[in-house]
Amino acid sequence: MKYKNALYFLWKEISRFKKELFINFILIFSSIPLVAVTPFLIENLMQEITTINDGQGMKSALITALLILVIYSFTRFIWFLSDYQGDILKLLVKGSLREKLYLKVLKLPASYHKRKPSGELMARFTSDIDIVGEEALFFTSVFQAIAEFSVGCYVAFKLNTYLAIIFVCSLPVYLLCQKQFKPKMESMSLLEREANDNVVKSIEEGINSAIIIRLLEKTTYFYHLFQNKIRNWNNSMKNKSFYEKLYNSITMYIEEGLPIIILCIGAILSMRGLVDIPKLIAFFTFVGRLYVPVWNLAFLFTTTPAAFPSIDRIKTLLNQEEEKVRKGMPFPKEFTIDFHDVFFSYEGNNYILKNINLQISEGEKIAIVGSTGTGKSTLLLLLTELYKPQRGEILLNKLKLSQYDLSDLRRNIKYVESSPFIFNASIEENILLGEKVEKSTINKILEITQLTEFSESLNKNCLLLSSGQKQRVNLARTLLHPPKVLLLDEATSAMDSHTEELIFERLKEKEKDMAIILVSHRLSTITKADKIYFMANGTIVDSGSHIELYQKNESYRELFKKQYVKDAQNER
Repeated sequence: MKYKNALYFLWKEISRFKKELFINFILIFSSIPLVAVTPFLIENLMQEITTINDGQGMKSALITALLILVIYSFTRFIWFLSDYQGDILKLLVKGSLREKLYLKVLKLPASYHKRKPSGELMARFTSDIDIVGEEALFFTSVFQAIAEFSVGCYVAFKLNTYLAIIFVCSLPVYLLCQKQFKPKMESMSLLEREANDNVVKSIEEGINSAIIIRLLEKTTYFYHLFQNKIRNWNNSMKNKSFYEKLYNSITMYIEEGLPIIILCIGAILSMRGLVDIPKLIAFFTFVGRLYVPVWNLAFLFTTTPAAFPSIDRIKTLLNQEEEKVRKGMPFPKEFTIDFHDVFFSYEGNNYILKNINLQISEGEKIAIVGSTGTGKSTLLLLLTELYKPQRGEILLNKLKLSQYDLSDLRRNIKYVESSPFIFNASIEENILLGEKVEKSTINKILEITQLTEFSESLNKNCLLLSSGQKQRVNLARTLLHPPKVLLLDEATSAMDSHTEELIFERLKEKEKDMAIILVSHRLSTITKADKIYFMANGTIVDSGSHIELYQKNESYRELFKKQYVKDAQNER
């Protein structure tokens, strides 16, 4: 059943490209008659050569030889086209699978990305898809082998029944070889894929953390860890390669050795008058081609199952439940958002947030403060519905968030993180992300985010900017279509206080009705809030203005002294 499901998946992916598949079939089957007629022409040539007694006989033999050469050349040309078309089909299947996986990954819920390392996903996109794509010719190759073998057997029996029977009796040797090697090659392939996944994960982690690793002075430590994973992969690859090469060598030995045995037996039969020399020579030149489809079938059914683990992993990813596209009510023009006894956990009953109660109104500026790990960022993400609370509810104008259109909700509640998504393109491309907007709109956004210095150089590569400038580009992208609720999660942490001050002034001036929720460890940031919620151990323990909290809450005062006073000194 496992093989059946894997082959069905493979066929579904291949059959998307009907035109290329049809061309491949035509090329494959057009060469079979040409191969089949060749041994009869060789037999005829041998007879003509052995009976040459005048110039006319020599001319006839030369014409036959020329015809054989033309057919052989044309057959080779068809094989070239077939191989080329086969490579095109492989590329199309790989590209299609990558497109499907890419779209799937973008649609997966945040909870999936939270528990799956990106290196594991990268392995699906690279090695697994390459392995599966290489099997794109499985079905055409099977049909080709069956057709070639059937036609070949017919030709063999037409040439000489005794020699054909000897050939058929040699086939169990192939089947025995295939039976012995198939299970071992499958298990070796699975171990190699697992070891390769670990290497890919380590590469991805190393690239993402290269600077931190150097700062920690742990380059040697991580290098040795990576070396161990490379060694494990090398060992598994050696084992896989050993069995593959051993299998190929044995089958090639059989393929090349059996025709010689048949030739020797044929010579004995010839001396007894059971086969003439022209037929024996024709059969000997053809029997090598007879073993090719047998070898191909044995090879396909031995090596193709090695791709099944990759197919399983791709299928598992494609079958993951996507975030549901939800239709519902539009986001209201005037709004109030209420958290009522909200509890949230990423896993099990280990709640990150506990008994959260707060209210956000239109145009209000709120700050959420607390020590690291108290759930501040998670609280913001709940508003975007990337995650949903296990207990309690979040209400928008006294209705559950789930009653509102999800796309419209996210257009109006936007989250801006501290480490922005910046890709290798210009400032303008990073802001617009393919959208067409008026120049006046861009200028307005540049003014709010203090990026007017780049108004005449928007084609500058965004990767060349400083961290603070990248944060401003990220904010500009968010404000291209201003939300009604802006969630700033340390989104200005890399900017200087003066720039941050100007941005907030412009936001108040241009977007008066926008509600802003801030998470920050910077004094200059939180004092801009109308109200501050103080969190500890995943719950809101107090709220009020900065002065009120400082006066009445000792824990807040201690946190302020540890974090915010130091920040204020750094700003000076």
